[in-house]
Amino acid sequence: MVHTMTDRGRASVASRAGRVVLGAALTAAAVSGCGTSGPTIVACNALSLPDAVSGTLRIAPDGTGAAWIEATDGRRLSITWPAGFAVGVSPVPTLYDRAGRRIASAGDMIKLGQTLPESAAGTPDDPYVPDACDVVYP
Repeated sequence: MVHTMTDRGRASVASRAGRVVLGAALTAAAVSGCGTSGPTIVACNALSLPDAVSGTLRIAPDGTGAAWIEATDGRRLSITWPAGFAVGVSPVPTLYDRAGRRIASAGDMIKLGQTLPESAAGTPDDPYVPDACDVVYP
């Protein structure tokens, strides 16, 4: 038996196929930004945990490139920033991602959206180690 498809049936199949392709493309885009080698994208920020490490970004103005998070209780939280992240101090101390995009400036609130406080001590000997997708500017 041979089955033929009406124009309406062909349109329905094309519509479903288009939705599958679009869904796969969006999933691939979201995943590509969350690894250590892709750009940081908005889809990553949606994965932020409510009790993630956060606080005020502090940057040493002396050009050493030191940048840390000051917790709300005043503790200095040591961070090993993702590869390619950089600090600029002129005209305003600023943290940049590996593509050179501004993440936040000194004094801004910043969040490590997928890093829980208990994952490290936040000390120089046991710093937080976020990936590129994890660093968000709330």
